[in-house]
Amino acid sequence: MTIDEVKIHSGVTGFLERSNQDEPDANMVVTARSIGGGSHIPLSRFGNSVWVLPNALFPHYAADHQKTMNFDRVPLIFQRILKVMVLRFYFYGLEGSVRPRGSTVIQFFSNAVVFLQFLEQHGFKRLDSVNTLLTSQYVETCRSKISSQSGKHLSANTLSRRFSALEMIHQLSRHSFDVMAHPWPESSATLHSGILDENRWVGKTLIIPDEVLSNLFSQAFNWLENAEELLEHRNAAHQCQQVGLFSTNLNIKLAQRGYGGGLQSLNKDIARLLDACMLIILITSGIRLSELASLRSGCASTTVGDDGERYHWINGYSDKTHEGETSWLVPAIAHTAINLAERITKPLTEVVQAEIYRLSEHNKHCPELSVLKQHQDILLLGHSHKHDRIKTLSGAGIRSRLNKFAEIHGIDWRFTPHQFRRTFAVYAAHSAYGDLRYLREHFKHWSLDMTALYAVNENQDAEIYDEILASVRNIKIDVLDHWLNQDTPISGGMAEPIKNFRNRQEVLTTYSGRREMAEKLSGQISIRSTGVAWCTADFSGCNGGQSVDTTRCADCKQSVIDDTRQTIWESIYAQQVELRQIDDIGPSGQERVERDINRCKKVLSDLGANPERLSRHG
Repeated sequence: MTIDEVKIHSGVTGFLERSNQDEPDANMVVTARSIGGGSHIPLSRFGNSVWVLPNALFPHYAADHQKTMNFDRVPLIFQRILKVMVLRFYFYGLEGSVRPRGSTVIQFFSNAVVFLQFLEQHGFKRLDSVNTLLTSQYVETCRSKISSQSGKHLSANTLSRRFSALEMIHQLSRHSFDVMAHPWPESSATLHSGILDENRWVGKTLIIPDEVLSNLFSQAFNWLENAEELLEHRNAAHQCQQVGLFSTNLNIKLAQRGYGGGLQSLNKDIARLLDACMLIILITSGIRLSELASLRSGCASTTVGDDGERYHWINGYSDKTHEGETSWLVPAIAHTAINLAERITKPLTEVVQAEIYRLSEHNKHCPELSVLKQHQDILLLGHSHKHDRIKTLSGAGIRSRLNKFAEIHGIDWRFTPHQFRRTFAVYAAHSAYGDLRYLREHFKHWSLDMTALYAVNENQDAEIYDEILASVRNIKIDVLDHWLNQDTPISGGMAEPIKNFRNRQEVLTTYSGRREMAEKLSGQISIRSTGVAWCTADFSGCNGGQSVDTTRCADCKQSVIDDTRQTIWESIYAQQVELRQIDDIGPSGQERVERDINRCKKVLSDLGANPERLSRHG
C-alpha cells in the first residue's frame, strides 16, 4: 500500500493544529519512506508502539536501531503527550530553527523518556503539575547518577542534553493539551550541566601519544606492503570456490600457494588489511569516523598547482558542518589505502549491485531497493551476519574494528571518535616546528599559508584549519613560555634581547604571570623551526639548518636555540670532530669544519654543556 505525501502532511498538520483538543486517529500515518514518483510507504502510524524515522533523515551508514523510537519505554500516562511532542518536533522543529535531522529527534525522545520516567516515579501524572522544585530535584538526581558503562558521573555534555530536553518539552508542549512550565526560568540547561565550567566547550580530546601513533602507523603500513600477496591468495581462493572446491581441498591449494592459514584465516587477514587501510586514511587526513564511513569508490583525486606541485585529495561528504561535499588534503599513501580498500570490498559491492539489478527487474518501487542504492558504491562495506546483509560500516563499527586491530598488535590504547582528527591537527601544526617523524611531504603542504592552500581546492574541509591554527597557537605559547623562563638556557642571535626582555621590571609587573605574557606575545612574534633552531624572521628562503648550512643558525640575528635543541647540536659537534680527522677534504673543507666546530662550541657553551668533555667521551 502506498500513500501520497500531501495526504500524509495534511493529516499530520491538521492534527497538530487541533492537538490541544482532538483525540488522535491511531491509524494516522506519521512517518513514511519515499519510493519515488511522489509515492510513499507508511513506516509508522500514531497508534504504533514503535515509530521508525525515514532513512533520508540519517547518514546512509546509520544502523536501523538508531532510527526507531519505542514508546513502550514511556510510562503509559505520558505516551500520548510524548507522541504529540515528537510529531511536532519532527514536522516543524523548534521555533526559530530548521527541521531537525533524525538523530536529533531520536536524542530528544531518549532524554525525554528519562525525565518522564522520573515523573512517574515521583507520582506525577501530568506535565502541567511540574514545578521548579521538582526540576531542581531532577537536576541533582542526574548529577549524582553513576554511568553503568564508565563507572563515573555523567559528563557535562550528557547532562546538557538531558536538561535541554526539559526546555524542549516546555516549548513543544505549549501547543498541546498538557503544557509544562519552564523548568528553570532564571537559569539554563547549559548552566545546570556545568558545561560552562569546562572551558566553554574547549575540546579536551586527548591526542594519540607519539609512541602509540608511530607503532599503529608502522603496523598498518606493514599490512599495506603485504597487500598484493594477500589479495592474490583471495582471488585464487575465489576461483577455486567458483569451480566447487570444498574447504579442505581449498586450504590445500592455498598452502601450495604459500598461505598456510586456510580460508578462515585468510578472510580474517583481509579484514585486518581493510582495518589497516582505514587507519592510514584516518591518520593522514584529519577525517572524522562518520566522514570515513561516507566515502565512496573513486573518492581519490589529484590536482597540480600553478607551481607544479601535486596535491592529493579525498572527496567525501560531511554532515557535521558542511552539509555537503567536501575534500581533505592527503599524502599519496592515503590514495594507496583507498585503492586497496576499493579492491578489498569489490566482491561485496558486486553483490549489492547484482541485488539492485534483480530487484529493479521485478519492482522498481521496492522499499529495499532505495536502501540498497545508498550502499552500492560505498568504499567501506561489511557483511552483517546478524541480519544477513551487506551494509556500510558505521562509525561505531569502525572504532570497534580499530580497537581490535590495536589489541591484536599489542598496542594498549582505546580510540575515541575525535582522536584521529585532533591528533592530525596537532601533527600538522608541528610540521612548522620541526617535530615530525613521518609524512614530511604531506605536512609540508600544511605549512603553507592557509589562504593559499584553500585556493588550491575551495571545497576542502575548512574547519580543520581552526583546529590546526589553534594547535599552532598553543605550540607558539609553549615555546615562548619556555624562553621567558629565567632558568631556560638560550643561544643564537635573539638570545641577548630575550634575556634583557625577561629581566625588565616593567614587563614583569604588566602581566599576571609568564604564561599570560606568552599568550599576549604569541600573536606578535613569528616562530618556525629550522630543525636545529627556532627562527623569528617573518620571511622564508633561508637555508639555515639544512644541507651544508646546518650550523648557520648559530650566527643568525633572528635565531633562538634553546635546550630542546641541545642534543641536535651535540650530534653535529660530534660529526664535525670526526670530519676534522679526515685529511682529504682540502683546505676549504677543513676551514668549513673548523667554522662549524666553533659555532657548535659557542651554542653548547651557552646551553650549559661542555664541548671539550663531549670530545673526550666521543
